[in-house]
Amino acid sequence: MDEDYCAVDDEHFFVRGVLHLPIVGTDETFRWGVWGSLSRANFEVLLKLGASGESRDLKPMFSWLSSRISAYPDTPTVKMHALVQEPGARPHFELEPADQPLSQEFHHGILPERVREIMLRGLRDAGQLSAYTSEGRRGLRE
Repeated sequence: MDEDYCAVDDEHFFVRGVLHLPIVGTDETFRWGVWGSLSRANFEVLLKLGASGESRDLKPMFSWLSSRISAYPDTPTVKMHALVQEPGARPHFELEPADQPLSQEFHHGILPERVREIMLRGLRDAGQLSAYTSEGRRGLRE
């Protein structure tokens, strides 16, 4: 439908949102932009109330994480809830407690070193970091 809402074959419904992982030892979060599934009823309510500007009064909506995140195994098995924000803002997702590494980092925090590792891997995969040398690591640390 657009960059925030998706319906596939009028059977599967998704909303784009943000997953915030607290970074240990800081007041910052590491954010993932992800898709979450919604029931047809919740999807229709979200579209209707979102258009009217009344979406912030919605209760959390059950969702399955529908994005694969290469830094974590088995992300499509993660249960979560979509928390609708003010009109025009993407929902935030809260993960249910589980033994899955992404859920563990959501509930207990992600180490700054792990954030750095994920970011460097993403830059390498995008071709923006040509060589992972000690000089490159030092430059990114500063």
